[in-house]
Amino acid sequence: MNPGKLNHRIKFSRLVSTQNESLGAEVSFEPVVVSDTDTPDTTWGDLRPPRYNDQLALEAGASVLNGDRVLKIRYRNSFQPTKDMMFEDVQQAQKYTVHAILPYDEKKKNDVFKDREFIYILGKKRE
Repeated sequence: MNPGKLNHRIKFSRLVSTQNESLGAEVSFEPVVVSDTDTPDTTWGDLRPPRYNDQLALEAGASVLNGDRVLKIRYRNSFQPTKDMMFEDVQQAQKYTVHAILPYDEKKKNDVFKDREFIYILGKKRE
């Protein structure tokens, strides 16, 4: 893969608490450490609208809306994305909730990849 395609700075956050109040719920997130260091940081990723192959790899019942994006990041042993996370495109200041994690290889057309090169994440745009 061309490293120039990973052209977005991405910051991950994890849901840490939800407090029920009389008017609704308050959700808070804390930054996630992506690299092998102990400090929260950003990583490079490719952020684009979903394609047909992405829709085939989604879980049953998942829908793709216009504001959704697919994020492609390099696999790291020290970082595993989960559905209780959100990610932010630092340059565009847009936030997305992780809706699905799509571990497939473009060359193998939706087969689960074994070399663990990249991770694909479907994000729903947050208002």
